[in-house]
Amino acid sequence: GVFKFSPITVMAADVSPFDTAHFAVTGTGNYKGVSWTTFEHGLLWVGDDKSGETSYSGNSFTVDTLLQDTRIGLKKEDIKYIAWDITAPKDCSSTFYNCSNVVELVLGGTFTGTSSNITTMGFMFYGCKSMKLCVLGNLNTGKVTSMYCMFDNCSSLTSLDVSGFDTGKVTSMSYMFNGCSSLTSLDVSGFDTGKVNSMSHMFNGCSSLTSLDVSSFDTSNVTDMYAMFNKCSSLTSLDLNSFDTCNVTYMSHMFNECSSLTSLDLRSFDTVNVKYMPYMFYKCSNLTSLDLSGFDTGNVIDMSYMFYDTNSLKKLDLSSFDMSKLQAGNNMFSFLKSSSLHYIIAPANYTYKEDHTYMTGRWYKLSDTGSICRDEIFTSLPGTGDHSIEIVRDANHECANVTDGIGVCSICNVSIMFGDNNDDGKINISDAVMLKKYLAGDTTMMINEGAANVNADAKISIEDAVKLMKKLAGMDVELGVAD
Repeated sequence: GVFKFSPITVMAADVSPFDTAHFAVTGTGNYKGVSWTTFEHGLLWVGDDKSGETSYSGNSFTVDTLLQDTRIGLKKEDIKYIAWDITAPKDCSSTFYNCSNVVELVLGGTFTGTSSNITTMGFMFYGCKSMKLCVLGNLNTGKVTSMYCMFDNCSSLTSLDVSGFDTGKVTSMSYMFNGCSSLTSLDVSGFDTGKVNSMSHMFNGCSSLTSLDVSSFDTSNVTDMYAMFNKCSSLTSLDLNSFDTCNVTYMSHMFNECSSLTSLDLRSFDTVNVKYMPYMFYKCSNLTSLDLSGFDTGNVIDMSYMFYDTNSLKKLDLSSFDMSKLQAGNNMFSFLKSSSLHYIIAPANYTYKEDHTYMTGRWYKLSDTGSICRDEIFTSLPGTGDHSIEIVRDANHECANVTDGIGVCSICNVSIMFGDNNDDGKINISDAVMLKKYLAGDTTMMINEGAANVNADAKISIEDAVKLMKKLAGMDVELGVAD
């Protein structure tokens, strides 16, 4: 038989793939105003054709354009390194589109020195999913109007220096860093976003970012924030106080699966024009509180799965929600089954008729004085008529500074006398009997679940009964605190 071997070029650890003195040339040529050279280790070096006029001037020139030269003898999947040093054309969209095997890419001095010509960079590095290093140099983006999908799906990049970008004329940043799942840091603090109208999917899937400074963003012209921070699962905080959202209509999936966020201050949000909020906080599983009391939802038509699996929420203020135009809201309130959720201010004028009987445990209305009204147990979110209704899950009171078995809930301010299971203002054997029947499954026992949880472990069990009996026997135990 006949065997053909493809030699593998192994680089020394300290040799740059762009140090061409170490590698054999496999081809050279000129095409449409550029000169190109290929090397044995997969390097493509592209510069201006010095022998004649640059024929692509004012137009675009891409890797795909170059590979139309049948003499090049190089397939797209063979390119591992790119040195791009042509005079920058106005249109740089899709320049390196789907160069999926490129590991390192450098923009040369000729390109960056003339980059003030560039007006669009949409899809410029789209699909460079193997790229670990992208050297942008002194790129001048002062005339660029579109950065749409610029680094979309560059999933291997761990760092990217865009701190010098002039974005003053950019109108679209949608999908700009979409799918950059390996980025651990990204400095966009200097971005001028005053003319941007779309930030949809801008940071979608940036799952390795632990911090992101967007505090200086001017969003006054933005209409679309769909999935802006979607699946940014490592972000622990976001400062959005500068966000002007008065023109935004899409907030769908905006914080979807931001599972490391513990708090989110959206009090500055103006949602008067928003129509879509489905999946907005979907699986934000570490959020403990969410103040949406300033949300105007009068024009919202879709809130499906809005709070799905927000299982760490302890309180939620929906008092400003107007759901009169809502057309879709399935699973919006599935968060009500959360074992952590304690206190809800239900929406005023709540009329949406979705079956949402997710509420586990005993929920009661709070009176104007902050006491629990035990004449009605809620198993679904109440329709509220003209006014908001405050409801609490009786078993989940979290009291700080408990003294002599009495504490005030830090979430809803309800006063709790631990052990007073029948709400008669004293602790005696009747309370112990009541707790015993409750634990035995007697559903007629209208027990004060918050008071019954005397060992403060957020559940009612035999341990609570034992501790209560010790107290009644005169033993030195303190009710309402952990053992």
